Amino acid sequence: MTECADRGDLTALVADDEALARRRIVELLRHREGIRVLAQCASGRSTLDAVRAHAPDILFLDVQMPGLTGFEVLSMLQPEERPLVIFSTAYDEYALTAFEVHAIDYLLKPFADERFHEALRRAEQAMRNRRASVLHERLRALVEQVADSPAVVDRQTSPGIYLERFAVREDDRMTVIDVATIDWIEAVRDYVRLHAGAATHLVRATTAALEQRLDPARFMRIHRSTIVQLDRIRQLLADGHGEYVAILHGGERLRVGRSYRDAVLRRLGLHW
Repeated sequence: MTECADRGDLTALVADDEALARRRIVELLRHREGIRVLAQCASGRSTLDAVRAHAPDILFLDVQMPGLTGFEVLSMLQPEERPLVIFSTAYDEYALTAFEVHAIDYLLKPFADERFHEALRRAEQAMRNRRASVLHERLRALVEQVADSPAVVDRQTSPGIYLERFAVREDDRMTVIDVATIDWIEAVRDYVRLHAGAATHLVRATTAALEQRLDPARFMRIHRSTIVQLDRIRQLLADGHGEYVAILHGGERLRVGRSYRDAVLRRLGLHW
């Protein structure tokens, strides 16, 4: 942490290949007391050099930039060099990776002024609480995931890496949903609907892709369009014609597909 952060002031670096996007962030920061912009960068390489030269407290970082992507910039920085990161990008597909490592925030362009200030308040709170070292470790986890692959999306599907949370786009913000709160998941055309108690959230994904990313010790596909967290199943009913219905603790009744029936029975320790 820099000395200015201890005094209550913050330093920032703005990295985006679009001049208008950089100008907007800088203008928003100018209206906020106690924050000083050290540099602006339009490429990944210049961002890397500027972070090392200026050691900012906060880095407003675009994902897609010429030369190096935002994730590649992070991968080249030592843990002690990495500032707190607020991602700012037009691409929502990288939000999940950012939230998996607890980046400060993820601004999805175009964002409202209040949404920006909300992200900034989170950064200020993080610095006040001296949480920078913890966040650096989480960013290092992100770097280790993407360092061996130029495509973040490809790395997300690597075996052995299970989701811990979902990043859900809702209006002009990304909401983080803890996987532990999910009761079941259903396919809805090119999306899936997450059911968490009384709340539901729509995510662009397929059940096949999610099945590969969810911990198989906790989740199981019981139908071609349904995935269930196993400890949510209260009862399994047979209708006498080879069809089964899973009853969840919340009262939901979910059909078990014929091709999944035997595997579901085995996982639940039933032998009918």
